Amino acid sequence: IELVPYHYFQMSQSTAIPVLIGFKNDVEKEFFEKFISVSGIGPKAACKALAEPFSSIAGAIDGGNETFLKGLPGIGARKAAEIVAKLRGKVGKYGLIRDGLIEKRKEHEDIKDEALSVLLQLQYKKSEAQDMVDKALQRSPGIETSEELLNEVYKEKKST
Repeated sequence: IELVPYHYFQMSQSTAIPVLIGFKNDVEKEFFEKFISVSGIGPKAACKALAEPFSSIAGAIDGGNETFLKGLPGIGARKAAEIVAKLRGKVGKYGLIRDGLIEKRKEHEDIKDEALSVLLQLQYKKSEAQDMVDKALQRSPGIETSEELLNEVYKEKKST
């Protein structure tokens, strides 16, 4: 794994604890730095608040959607208004972060894993089940659910 680090010291009365936060790329780190520039939002609070994809948060800020921002952990009505006031018009480019593709890929892997699990329960060998699922996905790349995937596997099995 390769991460882009953000480093800060968490200060208490007698100590300073070094903390590293890792981001997938420089763009996400840059968004984080803009987000913590809002008064009252430090790195620790921002980590909690950034529970949604960066592009969604940036879109909400740029669109002035305080309701969405209030739904983030640790962000109340007043803080949401401050975020919009300080960052609106400055974070539009972050709305283009392609984190939706990552979610789609993860969802696709979940469907594949679920179908594999069912085939293994039906006493198929792991390598055979994996092969059947891969072939079904090649034939029908638009499959969106594990049921559709299993139906595609079954169609092929039935025709052979």
